[in-house]
Amino acid sequence: MSFICGKTGFNVGAVIDLAESLFEQSRQEVSTGRLNQVLQRAEEANPPGTRHNKRPRLYYATQVGVAPPTFLVFASYPQLITEQYTRFLMNHLRSHLGFEEVPVRTVFRARERKEMRGGDAPKGRPHSLTKHLRPPEARERGQRRESR
Repeated sequence: MSFICGKTGFNVGAVIDLAESLFEQSRQEVSTGRLNQVLQRAEEANPPGTRHNKRPRLYYATQVGVAPPTFLVFASYPQLITEQYTRFLMNHLRSHLGFEEVPVRTVFRARERKEMRGGDAPKGRPHSLTKHLRPPEARERGQRRESR
């Protein structure tokens, strides 16, 4: 909190400097590597609690937005992460990444399974993008086979 006086101009310069500092903090971007180091230290210091005999695991995070800084955290069982743990993680990120005075958003999402990714598709089932990578005549042959 800053006090100013409109009549004398007392502390107006300090308030403008503070506003610029807050703006800079809210526009700051963090590398994924640095973010994952801080996330790993947070999980080591205080792992998420167990619920329904399952413990959520935090895999990795990335910054997806600025103003406010928004972090997307990929986890197992994101629905089991409590509000208290979310608050702990936001405060940890805020203090270790230089966002002390600005709000931080954290969004949890389930990591996609290996069998759903392109390079690890199960045998006998082509990846959904492979039909778009084939030449047009191969796509036409494939459509004829499917129609039989």
